[in-house]
Amino acid sequence: MKLYYAVHCGNDVEYYTNSHKKEKWAEALLYGETLKGYEVSNFGGITKNGKNVDRNLDIEGTIAEGEIFVNIEGKGNILLYQIIASTFLDPPKGGYGQEGSRKHIHHRDNNSYNFNPDNMIFLEKDTHKNQPHLNRHNINNWDKLIDDICNM
Repeated sequence: MKLYYAVHCGNDVEYYTNSHKKEKWAEALLYGETLKGYEVSNFGGITKNGKNVDRNLDIEGTIAEGEIFVNIEGKGNILLYQIIASTFLDPPKGGYGQEGSRKHIHHRDNNSYNFNPDNMIFLEKDTHKNQPHLNRHNINNWDKLIDDICNM
């Protein structure tokens, strides 16, 4: 068994491998386009030609501050959840949209590190903008945010 990555859950750490029972791997897609040689899992693992791809945290806000991204050959830096949603979710009604005006991916639990496809949904930009989001700017309003999410 080859270790791919660890997922931290509070004080517990769960280690996942390519043979975890609930993990599914598939040929990676990005907005309907095949990412040749790449495979992605519904747990957030990603490989190219069978080798792990480094996952990076955007701490400077270059792509999306606080989000995990990967460098895809010929594409540049891509948010990992965009690849997972594109791979495991059905295409959104009306398509993904054009470059620069793509449909947004909303995390139902507002945890963008939760890569479970059941936690993601494609939304129009304006609709997504009006959804509650947890980020470093509103962490002090946690109770209100949770109420907003529960009342959606």
